[in-house]
Amino acid sequence: MVLNLGERSKYPSILRHAKRAQAGGKLNLQDKLELLLDDSSENSINSWEAVLYRSVLHDEDLLDYLENGDLPESI
Repeated sequence: MVLNLGERSKYPSILRHAKRAQAGGKLNLQDKLELLLDDSSENSINSWEAVLYRSVLHDEDLLDYLENGDLPESI
């Protein structure tokens, strides 16, 4: 996935959500991303944030990495 400048600022946030989910957070990552997608879609279904969250949710390899992979220590 290639990210544009608008999406790059949200990707570290996705990594932080993934780290919290891996550590046993209240919501699993997919549920959290669905909530973020719903919120971002309220303004526009094709906002950059909505496109990013939808893209992550539909990319099985990326989701597997975010849910099970070794994420960067400093995010």
